[in-house]
Amino acid sequence: MKKLHIFWVSVILILSAGSVLAEEPVLLLFGGDNHDKFLGCLNCSKYDSSSVWNKYGEHGSKYNSDSIWNKYGTYGSKYNSLSPWNKYSSDGPAVVDPDGNFYGHFSRNKYNNQTKVKWLVWILDNYEYLMENFDEIRDKLILLFVLPKTEISITSYEIEVSHNDELFIINSEKFEAKTYCFNMEEGDEVIFLEGSPNGICISAEWLNLRTKNTCSVWCE
Repeated sequence: MKKLHIFWVSVILILSAGSVLAEEPVLLLFGGDNHDKFLGCLNCSKYDSSSVWNKYGEHGSKYNSDSIWNKYGTYGSKYNSLSPWNKYSSDGPAVVDPDGNFYGHFSRNKYNNQTKVKWLVWILDNYEYLMENFDEIRDKLILLFVLPKTEISITSYEIEVSHNDELFIINSEKFEAKTYCFNMEEGDEVIFLEGSPNGICISAEWLNLRTKNTCSVWCE
């Protein structure tokens, strides 16, 4: 069992506050000195060629020189004044919708008219951890933050049975730990990060709301 980083705890807190993506338009990112360089769509599907989440696309590949995920590139380096990751920059990329409405700057500099879109601010605040673990967490971020827009509700489930730190019953379904999951007690509330509380899965991972630990299990 691994200790959950504060990164994922903060995701749960944001989503628990309400419907993050409800009523949200397509958000486009423009950078450069005059904000005329298109850097990708911030909340488009990972299959969209313009999406910053398409790891094979121009804007989503961490190997593309103009991608915000290329930490050696113009818009991905935390040292470049045009990059969203430079916390001292006054030229951070602008967030707009297709109608030209402005949603602030996607910039770590909180004094550069930083965007008020909560999940974008969350990404900016967690930049260091995100970049260090990007390949591992990309798909989870896509599920939480990317269009099509859905009303996200966070449902917790009680651990009904906990046996020898390895067998659990949640939502009347049986789960077996991949390795021992310590300190998962009967009555604890958990949120599923992966897999299904209905047991319709090969494996699953949940977050214990009491301990803030995660547990990886096999679905049975």
